[in-house]
Amino acid sequence: MKKINIFLFTAIVFYLGFIGARAFFSGYPFSLICYNCKSCDSICVIGIDPQGFMAASVADDPDIYIYVTNYRIYAGEAEKLDPDMIIQCNDKKIKVSAALNEGLISRDTEIITYKMKAKDAAKVCIECAACERVCPVKLPILDVIKGLKNPGREKSL
Repeated sequence: MKKINIFLFTAIVFYLGFIGARAFFSGYPFSLICYNCKSCDSICVIGIDPQGFMAASVADDPDIYIYVTNYRIYAGEAEKLDPDMIIQCNDKKIKVSAALNEGLISRDTEIITYKMKAKDAAKVCIECAACERVCPVKLPILDVIKGLKNPGREKSL
């Protein structure tokens, strides 16, 4: 039993080290401090969950889907942006491409998003900084958003 405990402890330490290393190499090691309190979530007028930006920076993956629940866009534009974007349609959550293929909506229908990729959500963010102002640990969320908008830009710590 002792060997199993040692093995599991070692595996946990390596996993946490891996997560820390990914956050460090993403250029945003401070994103590990986000403890998902959701203070920033309710303040965003577009309905973006800024914690999703922190998750994308920890994972160093701009293609993670995050909640964006109040952004309006035409279905054709949404499909061009990301055909796998999740939208709210007829009281259900569905991919925009599936909704178009099933004839539930047309390309000129204004839709409300539900989930989109972090890099796309960063592009629709108006950078009002309301999320930063309410963050209890004062994370520089706008730095992550700007980094997702301009992937080649210098990352600031």
